Amino acid sequence: WAGLQRRGSWANEGIILAAGLVIAGFGYIGLTGWLDRPCAADDQLCRLAWLQPVAALGLFVVIVAFFAYLSGPAVALRGAAITGVIIGLISMVSLGWRLNFGPLMNLPYQPLAGVPAATELQSLAATLSNESLIRTGDDEMLDVAVVGPLHPSLAWELRRFANFLQVTSVQGLDGNSAIITPAGDSEFNLGTAYLGQDFALDAYWQPAGLPPKEMLKWLIYRRAATPPAGNRVILWLRMGGNRG
Repeated sequence: WAGLQRRGSWANEGIILAAGLVIAGFGYIGLTGWLDRPCAADDQLCRLAWLQPVAALGLFVVIVAFFAYLSGPAVALRGAAITGVIIGLISMVSLGWRLNFGPLMNLPYQPLAGVPAATELQSLAATLSNESLIRTGDDEMLDVAVVGPLHPSLAWELRRFANFLQVTSVQGLDGNSAIITPAGDSEFNLGTAYLGQDFALDAYWQPAGLPPKEMLKWLIYRRAATPPAGNRVILWLRMGGNRG
């Protein structure tokens, strides 16, 4: 930084920085487009779209080499270094902002939690709220029963439901609008009177072992094709009944 202040100039390092930022933007657009766009097996142009960020990187290397020849290696290295610092700072702030403030449904897991909640837990809570609004006219008045041990994340989501109870058996729950049971246990199959859907409560997922393209997609978007594993429950909603 001291060397940049003493010997740097907008005509050298400044041009490298400006060119580097423009090229980085061009390469980023190409990279994210390639990661997000599904390619047909016969669409060779789409499948080779990853060459755009590679070409952008090659162009930046050519510019740095040109300035190294024209103004000296020190100038080129300072320009490349300041470009890397600025791009790294922008990337760090962007990823940090997304991880801290991004909607949970856009993240495969909460990276700072020891046992993170699954994204499906919010879907379960939203389903209960919608069903409560339809049946009772209030999104917190649905009668909800949980059979078996109460998972901490689930308890947190259900804390606002006024008619919530925890039981050890489904016996006597035939009139309840919503019943949550452990997944995969035939003992709690409620038959045709209820419609069931399974949801994950917590997520165990790591990016290790992902293919390079999926790893890049996870690094940039925090999305992965492989769903996280975790404890699951089944939400049973009673068919018919009072729906407003």
